[in-house]
Amino acid sequence: MTGAALAHGATALWDVALATGEREVTPIEQHIHSFLEVLPLPVGYLTGSAAVTAFIALPYGEELLRCARAQTAAARIARTRGRIR
Repeated sequence: MTGAALAHGATALWDVALATGEREVTPIEQHIHSFLEVLPLPVGYLTGSAAVTAFIALPYGEELLRCARAQTAAARIARTRGRIR
């Protein structure tokens, strides 16, 4: 991710240097580019936080599934024992 951010920054600098020599770069365009430049940061944050959440929640979900299966099996055994007696 850091490498991509550095490559993006270098490309942005090259683009601005090329554009200012060819035409006028307006403040609106500068603001739009500034917004687009920082846009990967919240995306990276959201992706990272989702991965951490999944990493933390996965064991609890697995344990919940095991408990549900055990409860179903216990109920099935109890029903079977009730029929035999």
